[in-house]
Amino acid sequence: MFQRAGVAVTGFYEQTNEKIPDFSITFDSVEANVEAKLLTKSDVEDAFEEYAKPLLHRIFVEVMAKEAIYPPVTIIVKNAAHLPDPNEVGNATRTLVNGPPKELRTEFFNVFVDAAPSITTTLFRSCHILCPRSEKENLRVETRVKKASH
Repeated sequence: MFQRAGVAVTGFYEQTNEKIPDFSITFDSVEANVEAKLLTKSDVEDAFEEYAKPLLHRIFVEVMAKEAIYPPVTIIVKNAAHLPDPNEVGNATRTLVNGPPKELRTEFFNVFVDAAPSITTTLFRSCHILCPRSEKENLRVETRVKKASH
């Protein structure tokens, strides 16, 4: 992949328990060491995805089931470590979708329903389920970036 961009891979390092790069590359007479990382998700991210996928599916199948133009829906889960009851979120979304633009704010989640698009001739369904990243996740990423930038 690097060679497609004109970069030459100049060597691979034997992997040990020491903190060393995985390989080195050269581009325009500049050599750089590269450490490859496997991108992973935290347990909190995995739990949120496992929560959001069936909820999103349920909203599309039960709440936005008809061939119609629906308003865009945004669901904000306030804390990924304490996920709200999916039935409560689904029922709140169903109630809000069938009316003018509005919102519902609860202790554990918010639902925002915008105005449906007026210029479209096809089925329109849009729903996003979001959650703020935990402070622990930000610190983990920042720490790794700071170490790598030295």
